Amino acid sequence: MRAPPEFGAYRRAFAAGRYFEAHEHLESLWWSSGSDPFLHGLILFAAAHVKLQRGQAVGAARHFAAAARYLEPYAPASHGVDVAALIAHAGRAAQRLSALPAGADPREAVAPYRFPPRTGHQWGSVARPAVPALADAVAAVLDERHASGVPTGGASWAPVVKEVTRRTAGAYPRPWVREAVRSALAGWSGPPSP
Repeated sequence: MRAPPEFGAYRRAFAAGRYFEAHEHLESLWWSSGSDPFLHGLILFAAAHVKLQRGQAVGAARHFAAAARYLEPYAPASHGVDVAALIAHAGRAAQRLSALPAGADPREAVAPYRFPPRTGHQWGSVARPAVPALADAVAAVLDERHASGVPTGGASWAPVVKEVTRRTAGAYPRPWVREAVRSALAGWSGPPSP
């Protein structure tokens, strides 16, 4: 199956260094797909380049790291995209930008990514990753947040919803994820005792 026209427009804009425009091309496709994490990762990857163009090292590093997290379940390749190469580039970029001395130009620390020819030529031919059960994904995220000392109270549900959506590869509608997280937080007392 051919890649959707939005992806072709994304690649062309990206190749021309128009990263904000590239990001915009995928947004409508992302929303119509039910917030597909693969598309979200590609959007974040373009947004990281926007931050880089603007000289915003911290924002670029965060976006690169987030893009890698969203794309990770699709490695090594998906939809004709070399996902492993995107993740490697994003990881190196986030690391370099995080270590950048104050006042240094982040545009000199990270070269823009170049998609190889024929990227996206097998769109839709690769199955989505295996999806964990919604309740299991919610419990795992809450346990990890608790273990790392991140607050897990009722006010912290939005980051949990994002992470559960990423881990479940967008398989569950966002309202279901929100409800599962809210329910889990309402009755959650921490991870089980060993």
